[in-house]
Amino acid sequence: MPGVEGRVALVTGAGRGIGRVTAELLASRGARVMAVARSENELQTLGLDYVVADLGTPDGCTLAVEETQDRLGPVAILVCNHGIGSAHERVIWEQEPELWRETMRINLDGPYFLSRLVVKDMIVSKKASSGATTHPEFCAGIITFLQKKGFQNISILEGSWVGDRTKKAFKVCGYSDISKKYSVPLVDLQQDTSVLCEGSNGEYRICQSILELDRLINIPVLKGHCQTAMTCALKNLKGCIPNSEKQRYHREGLFQAIADLNEILKSDLILVDAMEGDPSFEEGGNPFTLNLFMAALDPVLLDRWTGSG
Repeated sequence: MPGVEGRVALVTGAGRGIGRVTAELLASRGARVMAVARSENELQTLGLDYVVADLGTPDGCTLAVEETQDRLGPVAILVCNHGIGSAHERVIWEQEPELWRETMRINLDGPYFLSRLVVKDMIVSKKASSGATTHPEFCAGIITFLQKKGFQNISILEGSWVGDRTKKAFKVCGYSDISKKYSVPLVDLQQDTSVLCEGSNGEYRICQSILELDRLINIPVLKGHCQTAMTCALKNLKGCIPNSEKQRYHREGLFQAIADLNEILKSDLILVDAMEGDPSFEEGGNPFTLNLFMAALDPVLLDRWTGSG
């Protein structure tokens, strides 16, 4: 279970069964776990931080989340395991309306309330110091070099991941300051139009502003990823496609889509920020200092080499 060390996990239904085992497993892998259930007797024997709450109500969910944030920090992992199980199932004409309403309250309302409280903070933009994004200083150094060599028509283009907003990410990650200091415009590819391009395995939409560039310098941060093990040059080009395509890539499978994207869209130069990426998870939180800089022309060769280390 990579990527959980040091992260805060909120596990519901943790008094027994699957929830209890999940809480123990996460804790054994280094996560900081808050266990939640309605029975304090069961939670007391777990040996972890816990809170007793009725998770079928907004107040109960708020209590669980606020206690977790106050005692352990922002929730990075949410496991909704609580619920009324199948032992109470009946054929529809024998099912009591009261039990039906209680089941919906616990099994549906609870996860909804919890998700509303914690998910937004899970997808906020992260600074480079978290190990999740490219250092703005790294980008600033590249801009300074290019400007000294006489290149003036330079832009920073990015499309944030689905659920976040690029304009906000530019500010949080320090790129708004870089833009002002070096008079380099920021291009929000989430707001860009897209062009349908033909690849060997189908058609893919790519943001128009990317296709209009004379030269494309790909500046990824080297870090881990929950699906592809690591992410570097190849996957970084996902920032050049519209949100609808990002969703499609995940829905249909990342590997072939990323390969096709790099067939269509060629990076002229790849400069890798490997100073302190998070080797375990793409969202950052556990940066590992390498103090490395890499340059390449071939994204496949580069990613193969970085992934073999």
